[in-house]
Amino acid sequence: MIAIILDKDKTPDELLPFTFKREGSEVEGDWEFTVDADLWYDIGQTALDAFDTFMEDIEKETGGTFDYVIETRCAMPGIDGAFGTSDVIWTCGELSGVWDWKFGRNPVSAENNKQLMFYARAAASTMPHLFGPIDGVDGNDNAGAFEQIDPKREVILSIMQPKVSDEPSEYIVTIEELEQFRKTLLAAVKTAEEKGVDAPVNKGKWCDYATCKAVC
Repeated sequence: MIAIILDKDKTPDELLPFTFKREGSEVEGDWEFTVDADLWYDIGQTALDAFDTFMEDIEKETGGTFDYVIETRCAMPGIDGAFGTSDVIWTCGELSGVWDWKFGRNPVSAENNKQLMFYARAAASTMPHLFGPIDGVDGNDNAGAFEQIDPKREVILSIMQPKVSDEPSEYIVTIEELEQFRKTLLAAVKTAEEKGVDAPVNKGKWCDYATCKAVC
């Protein structure tokens, strides 16, 4: 719902009640879920209001115009088939960032969050114009211009979790830190490819929700 509201300039009342349907796959069968007015105004509106406030604050801080894209798939360079779909990728003045909504009850911090770092680094290669002025490059057809981005440019990673807080968790990294994350990730993938099941595996907080299996 939030994606449609932001991307299509709709109001919640135009969409409610909103039923999301997904066709079945090899992993799961057909399913659907309906957001009614009670659920929307309990957590959905809180999530949207937080983003509106964030946009206003960033524009005041930078003096720029907040520009963003919604539900954008970005590939991680150097790893075939690896991609992430970010809720929001944005730019404003001298700042850029990725924003992620989560609706679980267990707190998730943006600090050193590998998922958001993956999103941000992938986005910086797929849509570098959102991470600073790129000479001679316009629009979205600009893969390969990552090297032109200022390595010191700050990128804000944000997680908004309405069941936990009315304000987002935020963490600031730089473009060069995101590139170092990519190199570390590449090394981990290489180790997994070379050593197979003997590659080092560490249990993460996400394992509280789903135990990883070999098919992941």
